[in-house]
Amino acid sequence: MLTFLRTCSAASRIVLLALLALAIGGALYLSTSPRTRMVSAQQSTTQASSAIAATTVKPATATTQPVPAYTPTPVPSCTPLTSNAATALDLTSAPAGVNLQNDAPAQYRIYGNTASDLRAQIQRCAPGVSGSTGSEFTGQTDYYLNWQYTVIAAGSGCSLANIRVGLHTTVALPYWQPTGGAVSGLAGRWQTFINGLTAHEQGHVDIDKTYAADLYQDLENLGTIPCNTVAANVQTITSSNSAALDNANDAYDTATSHGATQGAVIPSH
Repeated sequence: MLTFLRTCSAASRIVLLALLALAIGGALYLSTSPRTRMVSAQQSTTQASSAIAATTVKPATATTQPVPAYTPTPVPSCTPLTSNAATALDLTSAPAGVNLQNDAPAQYRIYGNTASDLRAQIQRCAPGVSGSTGSEFTGQTDYYLNWQYTVIAAGSGCSLANIRVGLHTTVALPYWQPTGGAVSGLAGRWQTFINGLTAHEQGHVDIDKTYAADLYQDLENLGTIPCNTVAANVQTITSSNSAALDNANDAYDTATSHGATQGAVIPSH
């Protein structure tokens, strides 16, 4: 029995877009001065002269109440994912065909009261590009594609038997934990964004599944060939299929603007 393994790691998919601003309003309290009051009294017309008596109220001193200082609600630190990479499936005792392991989305927890807060925490804690110091992705789908088969003699040639293809996919998404001081409307806009991002990443998983099935079928269709060409033919098939899978994922990102057309857009206000 000859066993072959193949690894392909998917490019991460992101959507990072413009964020919200917070405006703080202050109130100024003023005490106004009362107007001066004039009170007049005229004596009886029988008197030879008249007198005017005036009473003046002293103006009150104007005062200004200080504007209360704005104290933002403290924002906890985000919680990064330590690892969410897809790994090779153990196909030793797996049945022939396509064997799938699609993990439930892993979440990295972020906090914030404004879109700017959320963006900053995403950049610190989202899965990053390999070798980078900060993340440029909000969500990520990773896959690992591997295969095994047995070579058997078939007349004057050889063919493949017990073909097993393994596909492991993982997805990482942000999870916002509100702290009670979020600006008005942020929760609803965030939900629209996360729904769109989830749909986008599921699209990558669906593409990965399609190409895993295609790989199995291509190996199944190899037929009987000279025994000394089996390895080269398998290498051609698997390399071609893996490249096509990466191209399909890239084309999907381009067509959807990395999820923007699916609603994965953080509002800018």
